[in-house]
This record gives sequence, structure tokens and C-alpha cells, in this order.
Amino acid sequence: MLAGVIAVAIAASIAGAALTRAARSPAPASSCLRPNAPSTADSKPAAQAPDSGGIQVAEQGFTQIKESKPLFSDRWVSIGAVLANTSAHVAYRTHVVVRMLDKEGRSALAETAAPVANLDIPLIMPGQHIGLGSRLPVHEDDRGRLAKVARVEVTLGSTHWLPSTGDQGLAQVAAHHVRTERDSEYPTDSMTYYSIESTYCEKLFPRGVSVVFRDATGRVVGGSFDGASSLRCDPGANKGQVSTADVLPPNFDGPKTTVSVYCDLQPRDRTIYIQPTGQTVPLPSSEPFN
Repeated sequence: MLAGVIAVAIAASIAGAALTRAARSPAPASSCLRPNAPSTADSKPAAQAPDSGGIQVAEQGFTQIKESKPLFSDRWVSIGAVLANTSAHVAYRTHVVVRMLDKEGRSALAETAAPVANLDIPLIMPGQHIGLGSRLPVHEDDRGRLAKVARVEVTLGSTHWLPSTGDQGLAQVAAHHVRTERDSEYPTDSMTYYSIESTYCEKLFPRGVSVVFRDATGRVVGGSFDGASSLRCDPGANKGQVSTADVLPPNFDGPKTTVSVYCDLQPRDRTIYIQPTGQTVPLPSSEPFN
């Protein structure tokens, strides 16, 4: 019924229509990092590192958004999760798939949104916790009824395990939440402000920003992801902001919000899929959205 509305909203997200801006400061001192680009030839399960431990889903939560805009009420789900690297290795380009299920265990995700539910996290350092946010539309049947999400699953795929010692010269680009402001007219819309610090000598390759929302008890109640390109992966100290729509849970506690910036060491190899007519077609659902 409203598939066109959802498709347009997803296309806008893919194009980076969600507003993201960053202000840049001078580059760091000469002690900055100059790592070599890691090999991506050999991928392994993210849940099991070469030694012991691996990537785990430490926390997760969601809210099916009810809002004052009737056209979009119950149509979007705000999802947040926290991943933990319990190993002594660096996880490079960890692939994650977010699934939404109804009470019968059936997929509640709109079919057109399958690619958006696949994300890569460029770096997860040993012992690090990193946020994963997502905003996904629900399935609508032929009678216009919207699926009710009963649970969300965050599934770990593959990663590239790198040693944490030697001349790797790797570090996570640190992000700090400054504040999140709720829109006065549309309370499910918000603007999140953050600051970051990169110890790398050169600009890295942006892969997106994840925001995770929590309630007053600290429980994860949602999140969002913005794949728009910006200057947030430049060397030194930077400031940025992310505008999100139809994603803010009513019980979120602003100061408990966390921001994670995804900065990659090398550009992503993107495959172009071309039909016999010469027209490009969307990436398959197994390809990471970012």
C-alpha cells in the first residue's frame, strides 16, 4: 500500500539524506598512526577469534515507533545493540545482519529493506565495546496491516582477524556523545551532536555513524545508523551531528546515548551489478549497506 513511501525513505537513507556534518581541527602531531591496509583475503567467523574469545552481542534492544504522523506510526523500528570483542585480536570489517521477527518467528522486515539490515563495522579493537544502530521498516501485507515486531536478532557473520601486536599501528577512532535533542514538533525525530578524536595521520574512509539510545535504567531501547559521508574521519579532533527521523523512543534518556563512528583503513570494493539492458540493479541482500 505504502511501499513507494518506504522505498523512497530507504533510498534517501542510502543516498545519505540524513544530515551529517563535521567540523575539523588541525591534524595531530607527528606521532600519529600510519598503518598499512590490512588484507581482506581471508575471512573467519566473527564469533571465534584465532586464540580465544571473539565478537559477542553484549546488549540489544528495540522500539517499534508510534508517532504523531499517522502515515508512519508503527512503520519503523528503532534498534540498538552493543558488540564486544573479548579476544586479543583486532576484528576488521565485521559483518553484521539485523533481523526483525514477529511472534510466530516470521520476518517482520519490509522486503525492500533487506540490504539496509546488513552492515560492516570496520574496526573492533581487543576488549572494545562498540555500538550498532539501525532504523528499519516493517513488512506490510496485502491488506495494509503492519507487522508487529516481537524480537530482534543481531547475527554475526565473518570478520578478518588481525594480530594486536607488531607494526599494525591500529586504533579505534574515539567518539563521544555530546547531546541529543528531540524535535519539538515531531518527538520521534532528533539531532545528535558528537565529537571524535582520530590519532591517524591521514583521513580514513567513512562507513557511517551508529547512535544507540538507552532509557533511564541504562537499558538499550533503540538506535539509528547514518551512512552519509562527511569529514568525521579526518585526523585530529572533530565535531559532527546526525539528524534522524522516526527513530527516537519515547523513554530514551539523552545523557545515556552513545555514538560510534565507523572509519575504515581503505575504501570498500563495491561490485556493480548490471542487467543485460545495461541498467544497474540494487546490491544483493548479503552485501553490506555501508
